[in-house]
Amino acid sequence: MPLCPRGHESDLDDYCDVCGVAIGGAPPGAARSGAVGTEGEGREQAPGPRTGPSVCPDCANPMDGRFCERCGFDAFAVPARPATDPAAQGEAISGTALPGATAGGHPSSADPSSAGQASPDSSLAGPSSSGRPPADERHMVPNHLAPSRPPRPAAETVDGHDAADGAWHVVVAADRTYFDRIESEHGADPDIAFPRFCPERRFPLGSAQVVIGRRSRSRGIYPEIDLAGPPEDPAVSHLHALLIGQPDGSWAVVDLRSANRTYVNDSVEPIEPETPVPLRDGDQIRLGAWTRITLRVGPLPH
Repeated sequence: MPLCPRGHESDLDDYCDVCGVAIGGAPPGAARSGAVGTEGEGREQAPGPRTGPSVCPDCANPMDGRFCERCGFDAFAVPARPATDPAAQGEAISGTALPGATAGGHPSSADPSSAGQASPDSSLAGPSSSGRPPADERHMVPNHLAPSRPPRPAAETVDGHDAADGAWHVVVAADRTYFDRIESEHGADPDIAFPRFCPERRFPLGSAQVVIGRRSRSRGIYPEIDLAGPPEDPAVSHLHALLIGQPDGSWAVVDLRSANRTYVNDSVEPIEPETPVPLRDGDQIRLGAWTRITLRVGPLPH
């Protein structure tokens, strides 16, 4: 596996898919400060101008500069900070904002009690001013959303169904009716089309918390329900929503301040961010531009 000048193992052999540096070139941090004094000693200089990778390692969008115009990937960004670094907590990661949507999709809150919760997503007109890749998604789930105790034993039933050892799963499919409604409300986006073919995908709900989103290797995001495709719904945020197991064995869905919101069943009103909404067997979650997720009792079919 290729090794970039910064020591990252990369799946790509031309540019590092972790930090974006050119593989085989001189390390960007080779020139160090030689000024007298402790403050500048050993500190890396900012990389000089250069042409970015031709393809974004995050979303595969063509790139001709430092930043990806679709997802905001910074080809010069340093590797993500450890999850224990408090400065790396709470950074939001959004999907492509739909036409007519407000930046972030959610109103911001000035309430100081919200400190430590995930900050609102922003539409991807450009990268964050910090230039720092966001933290791992598990550290972005607000602490107050964690279940107080694990779901109840599987010997009981939910809505009259045998939970089969507590097993639940979801079925992901493309929803043409939802796509048409979103398009009529927000206008057509030339970069987002309904997929010609989208086979159903099934995911088990194997833990008390299950993240819904799209993976990003460069940012260390690997949701349990990974909607990265193909086909890929670019309006789904990398950290879009969270399924939380309830004490009675059922589930609830929480919108993680996604860019384009989350809908339950046929409601035209999105659910409130960071507010659990109870779900029953057969309930449907709609998100992104055309994605539908149906909750089912029972294990994955063989």
